[in-house]
Amino acid sequence: MTGDNTLGPAETELPDAPAVREALASANRDEVADLALRHPESPLVWAELSDIAHADGRLVDAYAYAAVAHARGLEALDAAGWRPGDSVSWQHRANRGVLRAAYALRRAASAIGAHDEADRLGDFLQGLDPEAVERIEMKYTTTQLLPVITPEMLAAAQPPTEAFVIRGED
Repeated sequence: MTGDNTLGPAETELPDAPAVREALASANRDEVADLALRHPESPLVWAELSDIAHADGRLVDAYAYAAVAHARGLEALDAAGWRPGDSVSWQHRANRGVLRAAYALRRAASAIGAHDEADRLGDFLQGLDPEAVERIEMKYTTTQLLPVITPEMLAAAQPPTEAFVIRGED
């Protein structure tokens, strides 16, 4: 018997790798390649390498790193039981490496003129999470028009709370 699935597509949530995320967050751009050597299974690290190469204008390198990132992402999805049609939500922090990997490969494929591949990856990303591209572009691209101001930056910009008074004659 067949029928409509009223529950919608299954949602895949990948296992979290907080050690990789924390190492990446504290690494400078020159240290990211070393992280790839320590965590070659991480699509997030390879996607970051692709982002760095893309920002430097090294389009072939960006494509190569993104291809590895995407392959690692597909391996992670397969291991988690993902099937085509299942969603992979950006809301789950652990899923972001896979989404960023697919985005990086889409961007790199477009940059080297592989437009059919870029279109397929765009459809793939849309099927995983329709909001992923927008979220990635808002957070991980260098084309933002407004700077992001953190609470720490605001606190540092506050005037000192101490004041002095110049006393003189009335």
